[in-house]
Amino acid sequence: TCRPDFTVINKRTGKMFLYEHLGKMDDENYVASNMRKLDLYEKNGYLLGESLIITHETSTAPLNIKVVDSYIKTYFL
Repeated sequence: TCRPDFTVINKRTGKMFLYEHLGKMDDENYVASNMRKLDLYEKNGYLLGESLIITHETSTAPLNIKVVDSYIKTYFL
């Protein structure tokens, strides 16, 4: 069993998206754990760009809010 960081529904279309934020991508164990989680999503039909949204950051490369805005405009407006 794995749980996404967020489940988001487009109110206009009713389509559900899983949203994962990978916030510690410079931590090797964290990356390995999340790669297994992403593999589970794919095996269960949640595909990146279709029903799965992922953002990421490291200690030296913070979350890019422009990318988040693009996801919002693409999938939720």
